[in-house]
Amino acid sequence: MAEPIRMVKRSLGGGEQSNAPEWQEMAAQYAPALEETLELLAVLREKGILRTLRDAAAAGEEVMEILVHQVNTQGGKRLLKNVVALGEVLASVDLQGAAETAKIVAEGLRQPAGAREWEHRPPGMMDLFRAVRDPDVAAGLLILLRAAKVIGQTARGAEAGTVPRE
Repeated sequence: MAEPIRMVKRSLGGGEQSNAPEWQEMAAQYAPALEETLELLAVLREKGILRTLRDAAAAGEEVMEILVHQVNTQGGKRLLKNVVALGEVLASVDLQGAAETAKIVAEGLRQPAGAREWEHRPPGMMDLFRAVRDPDVAAGLLILLRAAKVIGQTARGAEAGTVPRE
């Protein structure tokens, strides 16, 4: 059987020598991170991404030439502008609030699927007035009306070239 390694040469420190237990301590300290890194590398290799990254790095100048050429096309410039615009939109949105709103809307769309009150006749004005008196309906309509106001202000501001009021 082979003997355990007792000394490890490090090239970072100009040929200094270090005891293997120090390296073992570091490996133990970072074991979870090393394990996740190895798992990530295994997945990247399995999916062919690691090979692609390696090949792209090996052909670095050629890849950069292609990227620069693609960015200089009309489509490339439009793509970059769209990415920047999308980034600005995402930065300005309260994603947690948007997610909560999306959940509420999804629940609202899911519930009426079984309710077919007006299947045989369209709702009349009195039906609509009764529905609006329901506090939940009124709250939902208020949210929709506020959203419509903001959309209208934004649309009119874009046509006039002004910034919409908040």
